[in-house]
Amino acid sequence: MTRIDRYLAGWFLRVFSLAAGAFLALFVIVMVFERMGMFLKYDARFEDAALLIATKVPWMLTQVIPMAALLGTLVTLTILSRNGETTALRTAGVSLSR
Repeated sequence: MTRIDRYLAGWFLRVFSLAAGAFLALFVIVMVFERMGMFLKYDARFEDAALLIATKVPWMLTQVIPMAALLGTLVTLTILSRNGETTALRTAGVSLSR
């Protein structure tokens, strides 16, 4: 793995993890508020509610990862383009598809 690959992967992973965390947090908050009536109706303990949400996290991740990957790619390319780094990579001989 070259330095350029590590640099690009580092930018992407930073933005991707931030986007995935934000989408997941938003998903959890919406789910908690949607089910708040059910929790109150059945007088559920906090541990039970947290267990219900925790068991839904893997499914939530399957829904969130494609959106986070798309947003991570777009934001990373935007940041690199704004700083003129895409032009520098092209002049260094890196292909556009890479």
